[in-house]
Amino acid sequence: MVHGIEENFLTLYEKFISKNHLFFCVVILQSFNLVKMGFYT
Repeated sequence: MVHGIEENFLTLYEKFISKNHLFFCVVILQSFNLVKMGFYT
C-alpha cells in the first residue's frame, strides 16, 4: 500500500515539475545564490 502511494506521489510530482519547470529552475537558482551569499558573508 505504501509503495502504491509513493508511486502516485512521484507521478504527481513529475507532472507538477514538468508543468512548472521554469519556476523550479528560478527557485533553485535563487536559493543557490542565497546560499552562496550566506557563505561569503
